[in-house]
Amino acid sequence: MRSKKFIIPTLLSLAGTTALVYLKKRQQAHENAIKAALLPTIKTVFNNQEINGYWIDFENQRGLEYEGGVKVTDRTSGVQEAYTFLFNPTTKEIYHIKPVTTV
Repeated sequence: MRSKKFIIPTLLSLAGTTALVYLKKRQQAHENAIKAALLPTIKTVFNNQEINGYWIDFENQRGLEYEGGVKVTDRTSGVQEAYTFLFNPTTKEIYHIKPVTTV
């Protein structure tokens, strides 16, 4: 008799765990799609520069645009620069590009 009262909590725990794993996988797939769209856009905007690294903030709750940054080296002068920007994944556009530092 005792085992019957543990069936419902076990099933609820299993359902909650399944839902959590599904949501995490869905979020990861969404982030990977944004990263896949971001890199070609960065290469287009900073075409004469070598990309040393980039970042993007996925903590945007509305999901319309994401804040990001990139560190590049100019191939002709060798100057390293860092920029911040906003990225819109639906239009695949980078805008509000602002320089941060020049190293």
